[in-house]
Amino acid sequence: MIGSNQPIEFEPSAIRSRLAGAQSHYLASGIDILALVAPYLDRSPQVFDPSYDRSVLDDVNTDLFPKDEWGVAAR
Repeated sequence: MIGSNQPIEFEPSAIRSRLAGAQSHYLASGIDILALVAPYLDRSPQVFDPSYDRSVLDDVNTDLFPKDEWGVAAR
Protein backbone atom coordinates (compact mmCIF):
# COMPACT_ATOMS: atom_id res chain seq x y z
CA MET A 1 0.00 0.00 0.00
CA ILE A 2 1.23 3.46 -0.89
CA GLY A 3 -0.24 6.71 0.32
CA SER A 4 0.26 10.27 -0.84
CA ASN A 5 -1.39 13.67 -0.65
CA GLN A 6 -0.88 13.93 -4.42
CA PRO A 7 -1.88 11.43 -7.13
CA ILE A 8 0.79 8.81 -7.79
CA GLU A 9 1.30 8.05 -11.46
CA PHE A 10 1.18 4.33 -12.23
CA GLU A 11 3.33 3.47 -15.25
CA PRO A 12 3.64 -0.30 -15.80
CA SER A 13 5.95 0.24 -18.79
CA ALA A 14 8.42 2.22 -16.63
CA ILE A 15 8.39 -0.49 -13.96
CA ARG A 16 8.96 -3.22 -16.56
CA SER A 17 11.79 -1.21 -18.09
CA ARG A 18 13.56 -0.81 -14.74
CA LEU A 19 13.10 -4.47 -13.86
CA ALA A 20 14.40 -5.57 -17.26
CA GLY A 21 17.71 -3.92 -16.41
CA ALA A 22 18.02 -6.07 -13.29
CA GLN A 23 16.42 -9.21 -14.70
CA SER A 24 19.73 -11.08 -15.07
CA HIS A 25 20.35 -10.78 -11.32
CA TYR A 26 16.93 -12.26 -10.54
CA LEU A 27 17.33 -15.01 -13.16
CA ALA A 28 20.65 -16.01 -11.56
CA SER A 29 18.58 -16.87 -8.47
CA GLY A 30 15.95 -18.68 -10.51
CA ILE A 31 13.38 -15.88 -10.29
CA ASP A 32 11.61 -14.56 -13.37
CA ILE A 33 10.88 -11.13 -11.90
CA LEU A 34 8.91 -9.87 -14.91
CA ALA A 35 6.56 -12.88 -14.74
CA LEU A 36 6.29 -12.48 -10.97
CA VAL A 37 5.11 -8.87 -11.09
CA ALA A 38 3.04 -9.17 -14.30
CA PRO A 39 -0.27 -9.88 -12.49
CA TYR A 40 0.14 -6.61 -10.57
CA LEU A 41 1.18 -4.56 -13.59
CA ASP A 42 -1.51 -5.92 -15.92
CA ARG A 43 -4.39 -4.52 -13.86
CA SER A 44 -5.41 -1.05 -12.83
CA PRO A 45 -4.38 -0.03 -9.33
CA GLN A 46 -7.08 0.17 -6.69
CA VAL A 47 -7.49 3.81 -5.68
CA PHE A 48 -9.16 4.99 -2.49
CA ASP A 49 -9.58 8.75 -2.66
CA PRO A 50 -11.47 10.79 -0.02
CA SER A 51 -14.76 10.31 -1.89
CA TYR A 52 -14.51 6.49 -1.82
CA ASP A 53 -17.33 4.89 0.21
CA ARG A 54 -15.36 2.84 2.74
CA SER A 55 -18.52 1.34 4.22
CA VAL A 56 -18.51 -1.19 1.35
CA LEU A 57 -15.09 -2.57 2.32
CA ASP A 58 -15.40 -6.04 3.82
CA ASP A 59 -11.79 -7.23 3.87
CA VAL A 60 -10.23 -4.70 6.23
CA ASN A 61 -6.86 -5.27 7.91
CA THR A 62 -7.01 -4.42 11.62
CA ASP A 63 -4.73 -4.81 14.63
CA LEU A 64 -7.01 -7.44 16.16
CA PHE A 65 -7.41 -9.44 12.96
CA PRO A 66 -4.25 -8.91 10.89
CA LYS A 67 -4.46 -10.22 7.34
CA ASP A 68 -0.99 -9.29 6.16
CA GLU A 69 0.78 -12.12 8.02
CA TRP A 70 -1.56 -14.91 6.90
CA GLY A 71 -1.66 -16.67 3.57
CA VAL A 72 1.98 -16.11 2.75
CA ALA A 73 3.55 -19.41 1.73
CA ALA A 74 6.96 -20.15 3.20
CA ARG A 75 9.57 -21.47 0.81
